[in-house]
Amino acid sequence: MFPAPNRMQVAAETNVGLVDVYAAFAGRLAASPDLELAELMAQTNHPNEAGHRMAAETILLWFTRPSKDAAD
Repeated sequence: MFPAPNRMQVAAETNVGLVDVYAAFAGRLAASPDLELAELMAQTNHPNEAGHRMAAETILLWFTRPSKDAAD
């Protein structure tokens, strides 16, 4: 997997929402020593069904998180 430096900084500076699926993949792999990247990928740069499911779950979490404006 390739690094994506500054993605969070760019999103914050431009006030654009960002779902960091790359971090989700990296976190899942780090937390599951028996899991291999190939189990989430159909090709080196494209997720398989399990990878798409994980990405969708990550995206859903972004949409269902508490809004920063909700506290105002």
